[in-house]
Amino acid sequence: MTALEAEHCGLSGIIVWGAHRDTAELRQIRLPIFTYGVCPSGPQRLDPRDSSALRSARFGNFLVQVGDVVFADDDGCLFAAAERADELLRVAHEIRQRERRQAETIKSGRSLRGQLEFARYLEKRSANSSFTFREHLRKIRGAIEE
Repeated sequence: MTALEAEHCGLSGIIVWGAHRDTAELRQIRLPIFTYGVCPSGPQRLDPRDSSALRSARFGNFLVQVGDVVFADDDGCLFAAAERADELLRVAHEIRQRERRQAETIKSGRSLRGQLEFARYLEKRSANSSFTFREHLRKIRGAIEE
């Protein structure tokens, strides 16, 4: 019923800090729903309504407020201040482009290990046990997200 009501109100999806039930029915509604999994018995308790409900929501340590944006897919959810949305989309596009180039290079015969000079990393690591793969990626400009 909650999913149907959300769809009726024009929401684009639902994110639940917890579990859901009625998976088959939710698939039929086709409204994106992101949860930690299923719980066949539904809610286990009824907590008092928070005074900031409908103005903000807490997801773990994150406080999401009206005006924030949510990006969600099969891999998870990202909450961000609206003023950072364009920057995040730009960075996400750059990461996707770099990953696509790496994937195409693998398909054309050059391994990811070769692209990222993994043997060179292992040599440096054997000489310096504190040398991390992240540092190596930075030095060769191979870090996807930087």
